[in-house]
Amino acid sequence: MKIAFIGAGKVGSAMAILLSLKGYKISYIMSRNVDSAEKLAQRVKSTAATDLKKVIQDTDVIFITTPDRVIKEMAKKIAETGLKASQQYVFHVCGSQSSESLMVLKENGWVTGSIHPLQAFADIDMAVNILPQTYFALDGDEKAVALAERIVESIGGKSFFVPSQYRALYHAAACIASNYTVTLMHAATQLFEKFGIKEEAAIAALMPIMKGTLANIESKGTINALTGPIVRGDSVTIEAHLAKMRQYAPKEELVYKVLGRYTQEFVQKKKFLARKIENKIDNTPK
Repeated sequence: MKIAFIGAGKVGSAMAILLSLKGYKISYIMSRNVDSAEKLAQRVKSTAATDLKKVIQDTDVIFITTPDRVIKEMAKKIAETGLKASQQYVFHVCGSQSSESLMVLKENGWVTGSIHPLQAFADIDMAVNILPQTYFALDGDEKAVALAERIVESIGGKSFFVPSQYRALYHAAACIASNYTVTLMHAATQLFEKFGIKEEAAIAALMPIMKGTLANIESKGTINALTGPIVRGDSVTIEAHLAKMRQYAPKEELVYKVLGRYTQEFVQKKKFLARKIENKIDNTPK
């Protein structure tokens, strides 16, 4: 099976490198940045290409790993070559778009799908190291999903299916878990700066509690991992927080309030579960 990549950014490069390491034949690398294509092609023992027709004619699977906004444009360019697919596959790796972005190719006989690594990549080498422990969101034609599952399994990852109509919800969840974790840390460091501790030192101080919280979530789930004044019903502490933030950090106060209201909702579920456990204990025959 010969695989080509159109796009040589972090995600595309990492996937090409990892698939090459796992024995897949990377036939061509294409990119608007010719230097990036040549550099990646050299690393995966492939060829940097500029002729799209040649890539299509000599490839079984194409991964479109361009910026998200260019995916439909690239699919259209492939279709406009006039070459009909003969059981060839094309995937994109965008999280926010489903395989429907490739509809113009599906109508021309391509087997289409999407395969999105649920991961944040700081650089290419880090991505290569963590992709084998990553979950991938899949959708598309039945044959495309089956092939994607095999590819993910071969590199050590795990996969799950996301129906196209829920793709935006899936991506929103990824943004909350990844992007907004960074935002929350930023808000916390801003409060530290109010009493003279700069960001670097604040991150060092806050990171252990964040890591501990993540470990609790992993082992206990969200409801049982939650601690703090809202769970305890400590309104005095919460009022003190709000009063000081109103005085020194009004932007962070807004974040605190929104998160606090949302937290209150699922604290009620936690208390309901606790009552059920207490009732079971109370009703156990002595």
